[in-house]
Amino acid sequence: MRIHLICDQKWRDLPSNVALKLYLERDGFRVSIASLKDSFSLLPVLRPDAVVFNHMFGTSHPELARKIRAAGAKVIVLPTEGAARPELEPVVLGDFSDFSVIDLYLSWSDYVAEQLRQRNTVPADGIKTTGFYRFDFHVPPLNETTESRAAFCSKYRLDPKRSTVTWTTQYNYAHVTRDGPHWEKFQREFIDFGGKDCFAKIDVDFREIPEILRKSRDAAVRAFCEVTPLFPDVQFILKPHPAEDKEFYTSRFSSSNVTVVPNELIWNVLNATDLLLHRQCTTAVEAWTRGLPTIEMAMYRDKAFTWPAIEEGSFAAESASDLAKFIAQGLRDRDVPESMKAIRSAYIAKHYHAADGRRTKAAAEAISEFMRTKHEKSPSFLPLAKSLGGVSRAVKNGIRYWIDVPSGVPLREDLSLRLKGRRSSSPSSKNITRRDVAICEADVRPFLVEG
Repeated sequence: MRIHLICDQKWRDLPSNVALKLYLERDGFRVSIASLKDSFSLLPVLRPDAVVFNHMFGTSHPELARKIRAAGAKVIVLPTEGAARPELEPVVLGDFSDFSVIDLYLSWSDYVAEQLRQRNTVPADGIKTTGFYRFDFHVPPLNETTESRAAFCSKYRLDPKRSTVTWTTQYNYAHVTRDGPHWEKFQREFIDFGGKDCFAKIDVDFREIPEILRKSRDAAVRAFCEVTPLFPDVQFILKPHPAEDKEFYTSRFSSSNVTVVPNELIWNVLNATDLLLHRQCTTAVEAWTRGLPTIEMAMYRDKAFTWPAIEEGSFAAESASDLAKFIAQGLRDRDVPESMKAIRSAYIAKHYHAADGRRTKAAAEAISEFMRTKHEKSPSFLPLAKSLGGVSRAVKNGIRYWIDVPSGVPLREDLSLRLKGRRSSSPSSKNITRRDVAICEADVRPFLVEG
């Protein structure tokens, strides 16, 4: 049987998807991976028996899922976003989407799984708790595949012996302005996935969110710029969120002790990190699995973005002086109070199930069991091919996929480069080729969990 995995972000999700692929192949499945954009057009060529989505929000994913099920294939969801901030929890639970198109939902936590069962949109026997599979790369054995502190520092000319503070930003809509090119797209997408209605419940006009995020980002940047010169012997790393405007950061930070790393896997960055700065970010939870001190960049607060449950696991810096104090304290102590450790452990247990290095394997086992008991017939994707632009277009997309031509690169241009002994490439986090998958497989395969 064939299974296709949709991968959202190369710099965040590809290694986890590759590990899942390898576990499933151990069980005898044939598995492919492609980006979200490429997957839509490739399905008629790949003809999978099941498609694993990264989410089922909005209208486009359920619409595609219906076509996949009509073709005779199964629809599985393994979320890349499964522990939502409080006001957006209804989105994660499918209140603004059609979760009835899901055959198997692999939840990060028992909490979400139980909430889904109460809604009765996904079949009860099609909801399984398998945990947060990205955590596997922070603990043995898959953490052996990650870049060492020494290797990471060498790449960026940093000193592995010096203290390193990392800021992982998450101001995804801060670059959106009402008179800018992204405004209409922002409104359309926010309304589509249910964000407008969620924020309306707390009396926030969703159109104000970019400005709120911009104020939060700019206040944090001012504090960061004020504090970094106070620690000349400390190395600062800034990792922007993949969905942010990276140029905003790369054009502003040229300080001798600040290094911007826009295209890095989070576990490689955390391997070189002694203390993490963040704003209500999943990267903080990943840092908690390592016992790192973390600091909330809470220089600007708004009722639209309160999240006490996650903020309590970090020291909250509301000013530049707070930030300087907590950085000095964190680098000195390299630890957090026992009360904070208890808060972190309880949060992880509720929203992420476990961090034991076996979550990807658990997901593979759940998928394998489901497919062997629920698979009924071989799918037929001809109608889907016709709805996506015709059979000839599907074949062309398949050729591009099999010979590793990145999205957006003209086929003629790619072939011309190959004749010169070169290869096309794309730095985009949304562009994933079979070559990317193969390179990642070579790193991950030796460290899979046995038994």
